[in-house]
This record gives sequence, C-alpha cells and structure tokens, in this order.
Amino acid sequence: EIIQGNVTFTEARNWYVAADPPVVSEDDAMIVYRSNTGTNLLSSPKIRAWESSGNGNWKAEVELESAGSTITNMTLKYSPFENRIVVVTRGIDANLDAYVCDGNCTVASNWTREDNIAAVNTAATGQFDIDFETSTGDAILVYNILKHQSYH
Repeated sequence: EIIQGNVTFTEARNWYVAADPPVVSEDDAMIVYRSNTGTNLLSSPKIRAWESSGNGNWKAEVELESAGSTITNMTLKYSPFENRIVVVTRGIDANLDAYVCDGNCTVASNWTREDNIAAVNTAATGQFDIDFETSTGDAILVYNILKHQSYH
C-alpha cells in the first residue's frame, strides 16, 4: 500500500518486489524485482532507479548477474553511512546471494555478487533480512539456517 497525501494506492497482485528509501544515493529511489525480461529471465534480479526531477520517471531496467536459479524473494537496503546498496536474493535452490554496489548503481558492471552465502528453509517464503549496523555501517544478514535437514 502506498499513501501519498490524500491518495492511497493498493495493489491487488502479489509482486516480487523489494524497495528501500535511499539515504545516500545519486538516485531518488531504487527498486529490485524479478521479471521475465533480459538474458537470465527470472534468475536475475532487475533494478530500476527513480528520478523525481520534472514529472519523474523510472530509468532503464538493469539486469544483474544470474543467481543460478529462479529468484523467489529479495530485499534491497541502502547504507546510511556510504554510497552502498545491498541486494540479497533467495532462489528456488534455497541459496542466498548478495549483490553489492558502491556507486553508479544503474550500471550492471558496478555490482559484485557473492554466490551461495547461505542456505535457508525451502518450505516458507522470506526467512532472511539485511540491514546496516548503526555504529560501523557493516551489513548484517539474518537468516533461518538449514542444517542437517532440520531448521534452526
């Protein structure tokens, strides 16, 4: 649900989208989503930046490197300390991948990917989140651990 002034917008469809308001960024906002576009289709996160100047518009879609399997969940966070954006995805293989950009994030080659940083429970959605530590600015990933076929 989006509320702006006296207008409320509620989307009836279930979207696979994550967004975070920027604290430090060259763009006004950024969104990460999956779509059936680009080279890797549903296996690559796509990002778009919002530019609010004039009437406002979304910049072109940027396809990031493949996560290796169809993405089921994702989250995006801006660092409050530096020009860093982190995206974490979960695929149908239950692995988490992290994508990090330290500037000019509408260029795909400025993103680096850490592959299979954790395995999570495949039975439920979500089960992970990321944020930045308030005194150091380090990224912290919290997730449900998959260990010896039981979940902790």
